Amino acid sequence: MSEKVIENWTSRLDYIRAGRGSPMPEIIFKFGLAIHQNDHQARHRFVEWAQNKIAVVHDFHQRILFSDEAHFWLNGYVNKLNCRIWSETNPQVYVETPLHPEKLTVWCALWAGGIIGPYFFKNNEGHNVTVNGDRYRAMITNFFIPELNNHDIQELWFQQDGATCHTARATIDLFKDTFGDRLISRFGPVNRPPRSCDLTPLDYFLWSYVKSLVYADKPQTLDHLEDNIRRVIADIRPQMLEKVCENWTSRLDYIRASHGSHMPEIILKIIFPEEEEDLLDPRHKIKSINKTSRGGRVRSTTPAEDRYIVLSAKRNRRTTAQQVANQFLAASGKQISRKTVARRLTGGGLYARRPVVCVTLTRQHRTARLQWCREHHNWTEQDWAYVLFSDESRFSLSSGCRRQVIGHESGTAYRPENIQEKD
Repeated sequence: MSEKVIENWTSRLDYIRAGRGSPMPEIIFKFGLAIHQNDHQARHRFVEWAQNKIAVVHDFHQRILFSDEAHFWLNGYVNKLNCRIWSETNPQVYVETPLHPEKLTVWCALWAGGIIGPYFFKNNEGHNVTVNGDRYRAMITNFFIPELNNHDIQELWFQQDGATCHTARATIDLFKDTFGDRLISRFGPVNRPPRSCDLTPLDYFLWSYVKSLVYADKPQTLDHLEDNIRRVIADIRPQMLEKVCENWTSRLDYIRASHGSHMPEIILKIIFPEEEEDLLDPRHKIKSINKTSRGGRVRSTTPAEDRYIVLSAKRNRRTTAQQVANQFLAASGKQISRKTVARRLTGGGLYARRPVVCVTLTRQHRTARLQWCREHHNWTEQDWAYVLFSDESRFSLSSGCRRQVIGHESGTAYRPENIQEKD
């Protein structure tokens, strides 16, 4: 093994020399964000626990208060603690940002019944600060717990991630006084699996949704940015939160079936530097490699909404573009055309194609086909030249020929989900 390690080291020398000193790809994407060996097991155990609770209490997922913090930079920089790229290969994304940009640190708690917050961390002088253990406990005592008086505390669970300020002994004791054993946290009664942003609705929905809207008018001051954050969060409808929590149960199904693996969209669709660049001041633009400037009218959908459109089509690949537009209208209240849906699906790698028609074959059919082939295996071209092949086909004067198209990626035409069985 040590010999292979040394040989790998020499290969790395060749790579770095050819790359003029560039670091190895895995160092670029794994720094500070490596997936540990036991993560999948911890995630699988948590998913089993959650699904067992849902089996007993069917609305259990609607009784969890998911909480988290996020940084909102005045220049629009995306905080990669909340927007992550999990990948087996280097995503090749580079971000430029000022050394000490102004920012807000925001906390929220989300559940099916609404959002508690936002809460902005500030010191006694009113200056914006980041989170530590004392400030976090002060927020819980002075802001969060009083807000809970409007809800039935006996029925609610509380979830938080494993940040140090969250898991201090004094903090855990404070939560236990309020929630008892209904606490999902590191060092809590129910352990939350680490590095599981795909199981926290604030990470996979709220923060990306809010950040896609608050920079639209290019705020120039922190007060302006704070007002935008309050307005966007206040405008989120309860129906949207209910669907977000329902999506959480679908994620449990996926993670359990994949034995603890992370959700696919985390690999592909988290950071959107191209879309965000148009919302920022030119002096502080986010830049990525291979970028070209864009013009034209403002897009009618946000990056988060584009992901929703693509996922809707993937759930039912025989859904038409107009049906996807109707589903989007019911979910977001925003009207878009079927052509817009078609463009978003094409951008997401889905193309409208006719499904491969496959006649369902029984065992008797297969036996008969095999026997017929064996009987005619030795026929020559001259024998087949005397065979008259016949068949029927339908030609419709109108467009109602019942032709059906499905959306699928290139090279996937013969996958089972893209084949239409015919009796």
